[in-house]
Amino acid sequence: MFTGLVEATGEIARAEPRAGSLRLVVRSPLEVDALGASVAVDGACFTVVERGAGTLAFDVGPESLARTVAGSYRAGTRVNLERALAAGARLGGHFVLGHVDALGTLERISPRGDARDLLIRAGRDVMDLTPPKGSITVNGISLTVNASHGETFEVSIIPHTWERTMLGTAREGDRVNLETDVLARTVAWLLARRGTVSPAGLTVDKLKEAGFL
Repeated sequence: MFTGLVEATGEIARAEPRAGSLRLVVRSPLEVDALGASVAVDGACFTVVERGAGTLAFDVGPESLARTVAGSYRAGTRVNLERALAAGARLGGHFVLGHVDALGTLERISPRGDARDLLIRAGRDVMDLTPPKGSITVNGISLTVNASHGETFEVSIIPHTWERTMLGTAREGDRVNLETDVLARTVAWLLARRGTVSPAGLTVDKLKEAGFL
C-alpha cells in the first residue's frame, strides 16, 4: 500500500529483457529493509529482488509490461519512487495499491500561473471511475481530478510536485501509468457482479439502493 506521495526520483541503470519479463536495475537514494520489499516505480508496485550499492533491482512480469510504461524504460530514464506505507504512518495522499489499471496519454500541458493543468486521455474503464474531485494516481502521484470530459480528465500540478517528480520532464504525447481510486473500483465491481448497475451508471442513489450508503 502506498500514498501517492513521491519520496524521491531514481534513474534506470539497466533494463534487461528476459523470457517474457524484464529485469530493472534502478539507481535509488531510497533504502529498503529487506529483499521482498515493495517499491512503487512510477506508481507500479514492484518487488525488490536484489540490492546493491545505491541500486535496487526488480523483475517486471508480462502483466505489468502490458499495463505500464515499464516496457519503454531505457538506461537513463528517470522514474518516481515511493516505498510502501508503514503501519501508523501519516496518509497524506490517498490509498494507492500500486496496481496500475491502464495507460493514459498526456494530451496537453497548460501553464496557469505557477501551476500546470494537464489533460490526460484514458479508456472508458478508467474514465468511468474518475469523477470530478475524485482521486487518481498518475505515474505514482496522488492527484485530484479537476474535471472529467468523456474520454479525458484534467488535473492541476503545483510547482512543488512539478519540480520534485518526473512530471517536470513530461511532454505532450507521453504515456503515463494510471490507477483509479481503489474504493470506487471495488464498489463498482461489486455492483456489477450483483447486476445492480454498470460502473458507467454509478450514482449516489444507486449506491443507496444497493445498501452502500
